[in-house]
Amino acid sequence: MCVFTCGCQGDAKIGALLSGLVGVVVYGISRVFDFSHEDVGAEAEAQLQEEVSVHWRKACQAYCTALNVRFSFACSDSPLCVAR
Repeated sequence: MCVFTCGCQGDAKIGALLSGLVGVVVYGISRVFDFSHEDVGAEAEAQLQEEVSVHWRKACQAYCTALNVRFSFACSDSPLCVAR
């Protein structure tokens, strides 16, 4: 004897089928794309270094502006304030 007569049982069947289908789709994607050779740690480190560099450069520019000196980078690693 079925207690659900409002059509909820049909919706539950569709939900169960879609849930199973998601697993098949994910498996298919995993067979096509291979991310095992990606070095996520190195990529994250490079992005962090770039972000720190940008903020460091802005801070040095603001500092040099406050001191009323010209800002320049003699090399990419060391910011220098050069007297005008």
